[in-house]
Amino acid sequence: AWKFLGRAHYIQENDSAAEEAFEKAVKLDPKNAEAWKFLGRAHYIQENDSAAETAYQKYVKINPFDKDIYGYLLEVLVKDSCVKNMLPILDDVLSLKDAGIDFKAFIHFMRAFVFLYQQDRTPFLKDLNDATKLLKELAEENRHEILAAVTEFLTETLQKDNINIHRIYVTELRKISTELSGVFRPLAFVLDYFEAVFSAEKDKKAKTDKAQRILDSITSEIREPVEKMINKIRQNL
Repeated sequence: AWKFLGRAHYIQENDSAAEEAFEKAVKLDPKNAEAWKFLGRAHYIQENDSAAETAYQKYVKINPFDKDIYGYLLEVLVKDSCVKNMLPILDDVLSLKDAGIDFKAFIHFMRAFVFLYQQDRTPFLKDLNDATKLLKELAEENRHEILAAVTEFLTETLQKDNINIHRIYVTELRKISTELSGVFRPLAFVLDYFEAVFSAEKDKKAKTDKAQRILDSITSEIREPVEKMINKIRQNL
């Protein structure tokens, strides 16, 4: 009941009440994975980042195969400049005996991002290549599900001061295969857009005009995903 009350408050954007309800839910039922996940989101919205990290880690121990949670956790750690804390978590879940090829591919993509964030290029490239090798073993539907999850966590973690990290990551991905190049084309436009928005150009109108020209150059087939990603990043910022 407390969990569902928390979700009701969450939907109504009554954040402190949601946080309180989810805290009561996990106290009554510490193994309720969904309650921990929502508590993490509520903490994050309230800018209680250390508590959000703790809640997400509790969720990971109960349900380690939910790909979304690693994006949420990485979002918190990027914000707090504690990305290195992600590696032990990823190493643990990678060693799980029930981890399938799709899950392992996704975790390698995550590890690659963490290594790149730490400016450790050799393991970054190794994990990126390990991930793409595993992708080749998957059916097309599963492959695109993983790439969608990668796009999601890249979107969630994009900040003004780490846009170059995302640029390198996407550039390397697009070098690997024509399939990856096509999948990450919308995100490449998103990066172009935010590079214009975050540029050192002092004239605000000039920056806005340049960003708008980038949007105007996008074909109709990818305009919708680009605009969705831009809106999500604006909310995160």
